[in-house]
Amino acid sequence: MDRVTGRIIRGFAHVVQSVGDILTTNIGERIHREWYGFPGFRLLGEPLNRFTLVKFLNLIFIALTMRQKNGLPVEPRFRVIRAVPLAATRQGEFRCRLEGEYMPRGHLGDFTVEGKRKIVLTNAGNRFTAIEDTGALDG
Repeated sequence: MDRVTGRIIRGFAHVVQSVGDILTTNIGERIHREWYGFPGFRLLGEPLNRFTLVKFLNLIFIALTMRQKNGLPVEPRFRVIRAVPLAATRQGEFRCRLEGEYMPRGHLGDFTVEGKRKIVLTNAGNRFTAIEDTGALDG
């Protein structure tokens, strides 16, 4: 279900919304899903440099691939292959592109890849917004 409109969403649009939700939830915030969420909030207030940016992108990858008690990744329908920083400014702007493989039945344990997809993350105040990037993938 779309978190804004309440309408049913399917396919990759649901994955995009799920990625946004994971990255705006603090680890431990969800009862019975203690590994659900983003551990990167602890980097807030750190100096913005390449080292911090690499740590931040790495924590995005960890948040999306961390295993649950059932053995599946937190978001089993999207496997991140590459994270590309697009903007990171001292004024607080952050954008990055996640490139990966879409596995529409990953939540059922079927990891057959349907194709490569991209998600662009951008900050909106204190929240991430995730949208599908429909442009062609490089390489």
